[in-house]
Amino acid sequence: MEAKTERVSIREACQLLGMNQNAVHERMRRGILPIGHAVSPKENGTTRWQFVILRPMLNRYLGYEEERVRK
Repeated sequence: MEAKTERVSIREACQLLGMNQNAVHERMRRGILPIGHAVSPKENGTTRWQFVILRPMLNRYLGYEEERVRK
């Protein structure tokens, strides 16, 4: 069984990407920033979007090698 994937905070993702929170959220909603999942209010049964940013996807997008990201 695969280990649990680490989630990344929006703050950290914004710093690494050099974008503000609104830009990250909008690009994730549009499907043009493949660093996790944007779940619509209709899908999650709430009134707000939910954003899940995953470390492996963010690292791949940034072009990091696996050895470089492990601390």
